[in-house]
Amino acid sequence: MEHIFLLAAPRLHAELADLPDGCRTFWPGFPDKPEHGWQPEMPWKGPVASACLEDIKRTVLDGALGSPVAAVNAGFLPTGLSEAEIIALQEMTGKSVPQDSVPLKQIAQHLLMLVWIQEKQALDMTNLEYSIAKKRSELNGILFGRKRLLQEKKQPDEGQLPPWQASMAAILAFLPDIPIDSRLYINSSVMAQTLMETGFTRRQSPQIQNKTILRVRVADLCGMCLSPFRRRLLMELSSEQRERELELLLPENEGTA
Repeated sequence: MEHIFLLAAPRLHAELADLPDGCRTFWPGFPDKPEHGWQPEMPWKGPVASACLEDIKRTVLDGALGSPVAAVNAGFLPTGLSEAEIIALQEMTGKSVPQDSVPLKQIAQHLLMLVWIQEKQALDMTNLEYSIAKKRSELNGILFGRKRLLQEKKQPDEGQLPPWQASMAAILAFLPDIPIDSRLYINSSVMAQTLMETGFTRRQSPQIQNKTILRVRVADLCGMCLSPFRRRLLMELSSEQRERELELLLPENEGTA
């Protein structure tokens, strides 16, 4: 019987996909880690990580532009952020910037914080839209005696979420901490489709029915990430880590493609 450590990637929020039993989510280092969260050794932990998060929110999210990626795309680089935070913001937009002076894991953790913020925003917006629709349905019932048919609550679509290449690159920066007997559950439909189209080797498992497992070399997975971060990953991961093969479990609807 297989004993596999199952970790969701590239999305950080469990609410964004139906996860298999026992699947963990990557936690970016804040306090109050959920039961399903898994956290490697991080440069910043607990209160310090929370302070970094609040700095990003206060300096970028609370500004007129409202989104860290929108801010960078508009040329807005606030002075209140650290070098690692600014580089992480630029990574989200795929902008090539000098970054060798900042440790890779510091950039990766900040990048994960930014991803977490954007995912949370998308989830909050979806919940708000559903709540408004529900209230309208209830009001319709009071006024006209007949409630409108309420559509099933939806998850944010991929276009509302950060590019999967950003969070995947940041997760790979912590590859040495991910147990050897791990399998990544791909909880992004766009990433899953891309992987299927790339033609990686498939592996069958008698314990998993109706799903596809791909075996992917880490160097090849790094090659699919954003270019500035890709260079750092390939430079700083050891040759053994670069040649390591990861098993990627695809969602059922993608694995049958």
